[in-house]
Amino acid sequence: MVIIITVLIIIMRAMLVERAVLKKLAFRDGITGLYNRHGLEQFWKTYRSKKSMAILYLDLDHFKEINDRFGHHVGDALLREVSVRLQQVESKKSRELFRLGGDEFVMILKNCDPIMAKRAATQILDKLTTPYAVEGYHVLITVSIGIRMCTARNAEHDMLVKEADAAMYVAKKQGKNGFFVFREGRSKLPKEKYGNVNQAKP
Repeated sequence: MVIIITVLIIIMRAMLVERAVLKKLAFRDGITGLYNRHGLEQFWKTYRSKKSMAILYLDLDHFKEINDRFGHHVGDALLREVSVRLQQVESKKSRELFRLGGDEFVMILKNCDPIMAKRAATQILDKLTTPYAVEGYHVLITVSIGIRMCTARNAEHDMLVKEADAAMYVAKKQGKNGFFVFREGRSKLPKEKYGNVNQAKP
């Protein structure tokens, strides 16, 4: 009887561990290991702060062309390298990083003012436009970034991300390889323009 109970306890513990692992994986991107869209939703549910923060919405320019030319295995390897470089921007304590799918990433900078957000965007431009050696290929990419300043107490988190996304699309429309800041109260589109990576460098 004791042996049966012991075995049942071991099985139950194993099931609990497996369930915890599966739950954790549900919030992770399978290619990069970053938090995914579900992870972003969970972040908004749990993070509380009255301090200013920045949402940076990133989209790799012409990523589809890289997939078409070199194959998806090269594209996936490039995404992993991009995620590594993004994790070198700011400290781990001050930022959260997510891959929403495809070539789209979101970086949230906590306790961040507009100057810090612009500095981080410039760092991203510098890091991601440095050439890559991926699967034996020499690859160059650029990135377009939209910035939305806010606080975690803003109710419409989905709208904030969409506004950062809208800013990113304007960056693409105006030539790519740069970033834009959404200006609340003036327009649904960002009003502040920043040029390409060379112009954005200090």
